[in-house]
Amino acid sequence: MLLLETDKISRELFNAIDENDVYKVKTILLSSKVLQHNFDYYEKDEQPILHYCCLKGNLELVKLFVQMGANQYVPNRFGWLPLHVAIYLEFKDITQYLLNLSND
Repeated sequence: MLLLETDKISRELFNAIDENDVYKVKTILLSSKVLQHNFDYYEKDEQPILHYCCLKGNLELVKLFVQMGANQYVPNRFGWLPLHVAIYLEFKDITQYLLNLSND
C-alpha cells in the first residue's frame, strides 16, 4: 500500500513539474508523509528528477530540488549530469546556477 501511495504522489509531483507549477510542487513536497526526499530515485522518462527539471528549463524548480537535497552529481542513464542537460539545451540560467554550485 505504501508503494502505491508513493507512486501516486510521484506521478502528481511529475505532473506538477510538467505544468511548471512551483507552488503545487512545494505543496506536494511539504504535505507528503510517504515521499522520501531522496530525489535521485524518482524518475520520469528515465530521467532523475533534477535532470527532468533541467529538461523543462525551470530554474526555480532546479533550485528547489537542489535545496531539498537532490544531488547534482547523479548521472542519468546516458551518463549525463544535470549540468550537461542544461548546457546541451542552452538554458544559460540553469547552467550558470549549476556551475556556481560546483564552485561552492
